[in-house]
Amino acid sequence: MLKKKETYEDVYQSFEWQIPEYYNMGVDVCDKHAHQRYRLALIYEDESGQVEKYTFWRLKRLSNQFANALKALGFDAGDRMGILLPQCPETGISHIAVYKIGGIVIPLFTLFGVDALEYRLINSEAKCIVTNGENLHKVLKIWDRLPHLKHVFVSCGKKEERVIAFWEAIEKGAIDFSPIKTRGPTIPRCLRTPPVQQDPLRAPFMPIGCFWDIFRGSNFPTTFSPKKMIVSGPRRTGHGSVV
Repeated sequence: MLKKKETYEDVYQSFEWQIPEYYNMGVDVCDKHAHQRYRLALIYEDESGQVEKYTFWRLKRLSNQFANALKALGFDAGDRMGILLPQCPETGISHIAVYKIGGIVIPLFTLFGVDALEYRLINSEAKCIVTNGENLHKVLKIWDRLPHLKHVFVSCGKKEERVIAFWEAIEKGAIDFSPIKTRGPTIPRCLRTPPVQQDPLRAPFMPIGCFWDIFRGSNFPTTFSPKKMIVSGPRRTGHGSVV
């Protein structure tokens, strides 16, 4: 947070980003708050009006279990996973689990058609994807054209052949997991980007100025190929301060 000064110029001159040497976004958004077992993290109301509450303690355990399930399937630091889900608990659990592993998340808009999904999943060499019953048919239609996609998880609905039930995978995962100690300037989140060539634990910090291209080309429908960029995990320290 900004420190109070006499003038804006004083604030400007004294400001300095505090980026830790080691930073794991999964720990920052979840685990560090989980020591209070009943501290509320999420309230979710589904389409039927049913409300469910999640504490940080519960999200830590669920994301640990999913992280262990992913590791058992060969998903590791630097691997990419697509998340084709609406705003729901499974979305948060998937993000946190991948960050703990040191993987890279590819958020996918649920209104994307098969062409948009195919481009992003091929371009990023995504190894896994998590989706729901409403969007599963899109993934199944293009799966055979995605050479790097090994595992598809579905959070609800009918489970097709080769598809893994999200909650069944979680149930099989151990509740203890040691998040990887990713360095501050690492890359735990990816938006429609080519494969990361650098060591995922030592990749360079990306400038905030590139954020414009995310909104211009990646999240909004366009008639051209989406922009490709990587958002570094420590960026959240600045984004969180603004929010």
